[in-house]
Amino acid sequence: MYDNVEKLREIVREKNRKKYEEESLRRLSSIIAKKLQTTFIGAISAIEEGLGYIWGHDKPSGQLDETQRMLAEIWAKVRTDILNNGNNQLRAIKHELDTYTVFWNRYKIEIKPRKINEEDLNV
Repeated sequence: MYDNVEKLREIVREKNRKKYEEESLRRLSSIIAKKLQTTFIGAISAIEEGLGYIWGHDKPSGQLDETQRMLAEIWAKVRTDILNNGNNQLRAIKHELDTYTVFWNRYKIEIKPRKINEEDLNV
């Protein structure tokens, strides 16, 4: 009877460990994906904000002159290349993470009791 309970306990422990491992990997993957996307989307946004006036970024397409239309097409291609490269790297990172065993150490707060003096009691 005891052996059966112990075997069952070990099966449950292993199942919980495996589940925690999967959740840890999923969590890390999600955090990395968000940070990487923020990086390449943020770069695109910074370029559009700083240099977008060159190709009339804030203007409707009907108000663009010939040069702005040409530059807007070039920017669209560059923007697509940046997004494709970022997404390819994101897939490569996820593939790489699949080769690792990940355990999240969680956030830990350790509260240590201190020695109480008589002065502390006379408040």
